[in-house]
Amino acid sequence: MAEEADVPGRPPQPRVLLPVHGPPGARLVEVGVDDRDPVDDDGHAPALDRCLLGVPLAHRLLDAALRGHDTVEIDAGKAKLKVTIAEKGLRSLRIEAPHDGLLVLERNWRGETAFVGDTLWPAQKIAELPDLNELEAKVFVLEADGAGLKPGLKARLSIEGRPGEEHQATVGKVEPLAKTRDWQSPVKYFEATLSLGRTDASFMKPGQRVRAVVRLEEAEGVIAIPRGAVFEKDGKRVVYCRRGGSFVPVEIKIGRQSISRVVLDSGLAVGDVIALRDPTEKRALGPSAAGGAEAGK
Repeated sequence: MAEEADVPGRPPQPRVLLPVHGPPGARLVEVGVDDRDPVDDDGHAPALDRCLLGVPLAHRLLDAALRGHDTVEIDAGKAKLKVTIAEKGLRSLRIEAPHDGLLVLERNWRGETAFVGDTLWPAQKIAELPDLNELEAKVFVLEADGAGLKPGLKARLSIEGRPGEEHQATVGKVEPLAKTRDWQSPVKYFEATLSLGRTDASFMKPGQRVRAVVRLEEAEGVIAIPRGAVFEKDGKRVVYCRRGGSFVPVEIKIGRQSISRVVLDSGLAVGDVIALRDPTEKRALGPSAAGGAEAGK
């Protein structure tokens, strides 16, 4: 805004008011030409011209200062966001258990548990806090013995380190496909879960090794012998049965069988003694090398 003031004996002198806009609360600056400023013959004031020329530079300096102020605020906001994210990450490293109990580390496909410095993936299970009031047993059955394995079958279970004790259980779940337990071994097993009939938290703990016998099929009044006692001779299956002071071959007929035992339909009677090795083979026999087994039900 420009104003004119009358000075006695001199031409009217221009006066310029230059408000410099800044952030809220900034002081307004007035730039003008007073009565003492020289004026040339054309009525121009050199001091005023210099002021007018300096206004754009002042505005540029002010804008740069304001931009620098905004940049500082943006950097401070980024730093606060990083601090918030870091604090949230630290809080997520601490997990409060829903109840007291025993922490059991989860094993991966190599049989290893998580360790300090290990690389984990999102949603990867690293541990669990089981309820000791209801435990289950995970057992593995050879693929060759898995025929007929299904939920609902009865089983008996013994805990390693507590000999002479057996606990009743029931097959609760069976995996549909047999898998290897060790990547270095091609042997496959069916994984089955046994539900214990009674849980005793005083001595039953997660991670204990167990041995279980699952009743795949029950047959009464049959004769079962070890599979290793069956031999091939002249295209026939025979066992060597003791007759007098020697073992003679006796032809047999095999019914149901597993990887360790076979059921005979005919050939032997209860109480017959059979050889576990072929007595016709020439080998250095020790005192107990020719031991036998008794056929039984």
